[in-house]
Amino acid sequence: MSYFFDRRPRVLPAMRYRVDDFSFATDNDQYRLLLPAALYEELRERCIADPSRETGSILVGYYDQNHARAVVTHLPPRPPDSESGRTFFRRGRGGLQRLLDRLWPQQRHYLGEWHFHPSASPQPSHIDDAQMRRLAETVEVRCPEPILVVLGNPAGHWRVSATVYPLGRPIEMRCRSI
Repeated sequence: MSYFFDRRPRVLPAMRYRVDDFSFATDNDQYRLLLPAALYEELRERCIADPSRETGSILVGYYDQNHARAVVTHLPPRPPDSESGRTFFRRGRGGLQRLLDRLWPQQRHYLGEWHFHPSASPQPSHIDDAQMRRLAETVEVRCPEPILVVLGNPAGHWRVSATVYPLGRPIEMRCRSI
């Protein structure tokens, strides 16, 4: 299987963070993620558009100067060749390589994946973990530490989780205040 992620990530200077942004980190602070509040709201709106089906796409952004924090800057639309149902989502690849090529001069690249668990917990499933392990272990992807963000709304309460997969091993990232 060929993958469309064919470039090494570049690093940009740190940006200003807003208090209402979502900051995630592993317990030892080795891996960190910043999801701006406006992008989180965009994710929620995409989920609300079809609340009975899983949906998703890729996370695009950059790493800060010290490669200590991944910062999400773009949420590409769901590729048109994606498939989904109430309990599954298979992200397509249509148009993503072209988009990543266009964003590369801005030093933006693939950080990982996101998707929605309708009426369920945002914790990654065994299928999610297996997919992320494959991505982490696939040399062509060139993302040995992909991040998975999952939104869920059990009992109508929106929740979000973030997990990093260094060398395919899932490590939960906890939401922290900035």
